[in-house]
Amino acid sequence: MIGSLGQPTRVGIIGAGHGGQALLTAFSGMPGVQIIGIFGSNPEAPGLQQAAAMGVPVFATACRGPVGPTG
Repeated sequence: MIGSLGQPTRVGIIGAGHGGQALLTAFSGMPGVQIIGIFGSNPEAPGLQQAAAMGVPVFATACRGPVGPTG
C-alpha cells in the first residue's frame, strides 16, 4: 500500500484488545504499510503487549468518563 507520493501508508491503531491485535498482525504483514502506533486504555491489552515486542510505539491511558461536550 504505497501512497500516491511513493511513501508508505502510515497507520495508527485505536483499540488494543483482540480486534486491535488482529489489525496489528494484519497491517504488520502488508508491504508498504508503516504502523506509527497503537492506543489502548488497558495497559495489559494483548495488542499493546504484542506491539511493544515488535517495537511499535504504544500509548495507553485510562479514560474516566466522557470526553468533550456532554450536553
